[in-house]
Amino acid sequence: MEKYSSGRGSAADRAFWLQAHNGTPHVVDRVGRGTVAVNNLLATICGGIQPDRLRQFGDLTDDGLWQRFIPILVGPGRMGCDERPTPAVAEYADAIGWLLQLDPKMRMELSAPAQTVRLDVERRAFALEQGEALGARFASFCGKMHGLWGRLALVLALLDPDPSAAFIVPERAAIAARTLIFDSVLPNAARIYAATGGAGADNEATKAIAGFLLVKGAARVLASDLTRNVRVCRGLPVEDVQKLVSPLVAGGWLTPEREFNPTAWAVSPAVHTQFASRAMQEATRRAEVRRLITGDMNDGT
Repeated sequence: MEKYSSGRGSAADRAFWLQAHNGTPHVVDRVGRGTVAVNNLLATICGGIQPDRLRQFGDLTDDGLWQRFIPILVGPGRMGCDERPTPAVAEYADAIGWLLQLDPKMRMELSAPAQTVRLDVERRAFALEQGEALGARFASFCGKMHGLWGRLALVLALLDPDPSAAFIVPERAAIAARTLIFDSVLPNAARIYAATGGAGADNEATKAIAGFLLVKGAARVLASDLTRNVRVCRGLPVEDVQKLVSPLVAGGWLTPEREFNPTAWAVSPAVHTQFASRAMQEATRRAEVRRLITGDMNDGT
């Protein structure tokens, strides 16, 4: 996105893409080529990237650009085969074309039951936003879920309209959008943010390790304990784990069992004594995050 920003700074490109997420009027002024007015600047961006690559982009979270992407983990690749397209391919293309032809000034409202679903989504998203079990970057991502829910509910209502209530978003569309959020979007995002630390945030990774130490309550921790139980450490080499725990060593939480290339650390007993209440809060918060992400959609919990 910043490849062609030479001479004007990468911030200009990032501001453009941030604007293109929300959709507003935009004017393009090119010297020698005149001015072009865009009535409603919108861009849909789809692509693929390996989670390990995200670790190399340390500035993705600076301005909220990263949190505007909806990460979805795909399954393992399979051997390709020649098949004729199913009717679903043409139906999908027709649906997209039909949506694009709709009047952009058309107004739709939520039905009373859909409003109840909206309140449930906002409550659960707000609770996740306030928690820090998976880091501040994931919390910021959760803060955008009520807006995503509204977009999904609108599109689903248009694709499956209620003939008896035109221009109304019915409850079934609201529930379907909620299911997409909590059964697909959030679980996938939680795995990505935990695995990448929110795209390169060592501080958040160190906080995750500290939370694990408080919840576990052990007197000794191995590097393998962290790579097995702390998502941001999974798959990391020992030297990277050492880097992430170094602030805890400097702060007196951990003491390396050997001076060079440590793979085990003693946990200061004072940590569990002084932070006993925080340990209980951390365990409760983690359980609540799991419940909110994978909660029962039938009763709204």
